[in-house]
Amino acid sequence: MGTVGAGSSNAVLPALICGIFTAYLPLSASHDSEINMMMIDLINNEEPFKAFALLADINSYTKIVAVSEAQNNRVAKYISDILIGGVMAVEKNNGLVVGFAGDQFLALFKTVEEVYMSVHALAKDLDEICEYIAGTDSFIHVDNGIKIKVAIEFGQIDLTSISTKFLGTQKLFAGSTINYASRILNAGEGNRCNVGPSAYKKGLSQYIDSDRRIFEAKDKIPYEYYNLDFDGVWRNDHMESYWG
Repeated sequence: MGTVGAGSSNAVLPALICGIFTAYLPLSASHDSEINMMMIDLINNEEPFKAFALLADINSYTKIVAVSEAQNNRVAKYISDILIGGVMAVEKNNGLVVGFAGDQFLALFKTVEEVYMSVHALAKDLDEICEYIAGTDSFIHVDNGIKIKVAIEFGQIDLTSISTKFLGTQKLFAGSTINYASRILNAGEGNRCNVGPSAYKKGLSQYIDSDRRIFEAKDKIPYEYYNLDFDGVWRNDHMESYWG
């Protein structure tokens, strides 16, 4: 199945501006389930719809850039190597990766089971690849490694199209759901997966045993979230060997 949007390119990483994603929707041939096709139809129709939004982010991106540029390395290649496993984890569990922004990607899901299985696989894969990178000479001094943070929220996804000479016509994703996920993404320390209140009530509560937490973002608004713990999947016990 090809990409969505005239003139779009698989070699281009779209931009994230204030919680807004443009996307080229790289879809694999395995995406043939009813739920997946329903999601694609909703996106193509450009009508607001409800879904789980997942943001995955590499927390030491700025320092990786600094180290790579100093050593004349290709930082984009490093970021690609780190993210590709996470993208595959999402696609194998029937999610849609709909946008990239440097070291971050946005994925959409219709069911809570898809979200949980995806983020569990994503955490395991990113833990392994970042453990490897943290052990290389290039990144040995980057906070002893790289942190991974994930945020999930459920709600309305608003979208339209935008065109540029370079990208062609792209889908533009926005709305309070993505914005909320981007806010709670920064809560906490180390490797973490933060879940918004709507996603919690929609079914992720069955995988969470932590208390409700409050995070005050830069806009001074308190954001409620829950922590989805992955003990045994990534190093999250305050005795991390490979993570800063």
